[in-house]
Amino acid sequence: MSDSTPLQNLSASQSKKEVTINEDFGAVWPAACFGLKHYPIGLTVALYGGTISVSGTPTNVYDPDGYSDDIDDDSTIYIRVNASGVVSWVNAGDTPAPHPGWPAAYGGYTALYEMVTAEGRVTSVEQWRTSGGSSGTASPLTTKGDVWGYSSVNARIPVGTNGQVLTADSAQTLGLKWATPTGTGDVTGPASVSSADYIATYDSTTGKVLRDSRVILTRPASAAVITIASTKTFTCNNSLILAGTDSQTFTFPASSANVTVWDSGSGTSGRIPYAVGSGRLTETSSLAWDNTNGGILVGGASADAFTVFKGQRARNDGLQAQVVNSSNGNIAYAAHVSVNDSSISTYLLVRGSGFSTTGLEVASGSELVGTNNLLLWTINSNPIIFSPGGNDNEALRLYTTRSVSIGKAAVATNATDGFLYITSCPGTPTGTPTGITGRVPLVADSSNNKIYAYLGGAWVALN
Repeated sequence: MSDSTPLQNLSASQSKKEVTINEDFGAVWPAACFGLKHYPIGLTVALYGGTISVSGTPTNVYDPDGYSDDIDDDSTIYIRVNASGVVSWVNAGDTPAPHPGWPAAYGGYTALYEMVTAEGRVTSVEQWRTSGGSSGTASPLTTKGDVWGYSSVNARIPVGTNGQVLTADSAQTLGLKWATPTGTGDVTGPASVSSADYIATYDSTTGKVLRDSRVILTRPASAAVITIASTKTFTCNNSLILAGTDSQTFTFPASSANVTVWDSGSGTSGRIPYAVGSGRLTETSSLAWDNTNGGILVGGASADAFTVFKGQRARNDGLQAQVVNSSNGNIAYAAHVSVNDSSISTYLLVRGSGFSTTGLEVASGSELVGTNNLLLWTINSNPIIFSPGGNDNEALRLYTTRSVSIGKAAVATNATDGFLYITSCPGTPTGTPTGITGRVPLVADSSNNKIYAYLGGAWVALN
């Protein structure tokens, strides 16, 4: 016929075979289902109907009138058909992309045409019935079990080996791979168990045989309870921490049946635990055991830290308290109370820095004449100094040689303080003083301006 288009032959060596095929396919549009009836008029697309196979059954679609619809202007339009032969079109500019990977098959649709529109008409037509859609795209599959994959083009995912499963893997070009799953093998167990809540454990090293562990795990909505069946043993080599608002920790000793319950912390070496509630213990750095001195350390590294201990230290028994200087760790002050001494039954010892030069001891007992006496003594041969108001205000010094001195040094001729004051009486003394062995009483006669000493059983004027 004069208006017919002759079909072109193909050769094996020619390039761009798809161009020739598309041109030949265009020549048979009127005779093919979904072929263009004519070049689109305006924005109206008209396709032929025909007979296609739907699920293996020859089915007439859009026959005899064909398919016709108006498409969007100023757009790129994808015209496609589904497996039932229903034709539809989408705008390529829509978001999200209506047909990713076009012209490859997508979502059950096969590509038919791609048209570009502008100014109320179709400016170009590209048909994909032979080379783009799934109905015209050659299958990449070659082997039984292959899977059709896609990256930017259609591709074959080769079949795996027996036992492998298809697994998503973004590192693969096609996003999928065949892989052997972990934990393979049959798992067997007892035909029945004592309770539905019993935990299963392995019965052999194969990892395939389970048994009834006799450990019950009950999981209500708000808590979990572990129950150990009667006559069974639960062994914990370390710590068992129970989740909750107080985060209690059970510590299981290796050689003892005792269990310590910690309210917080886990037991720091040297610290002394204390109760914070029924059956609950905690700890603090301010309360520890001083293993070096054998006592309780109170206050930690603070300036107020001190050690309380029961020790021997030149006494058979006693209670001692020490105050530690936090800047250098030295013991600055100490107090010692003894209740069992070889010569003094009860005494109090208070020492200052150095311990060899200062100190106060208060004692009562059989060593002194009478009872309830107060004894002040010093360490070694150091004197007892009374210095009211400060270290530089010495008023009286008692020496271990039994000497007594008044003041710190000689006073000035015009001094108003620093003197030794003795008792006075308004006239000659006549009374008989109470005797103290080895001591002589003195008195001043303020009326006659004389000083008397009681000597040989009588008052004797010394001036």
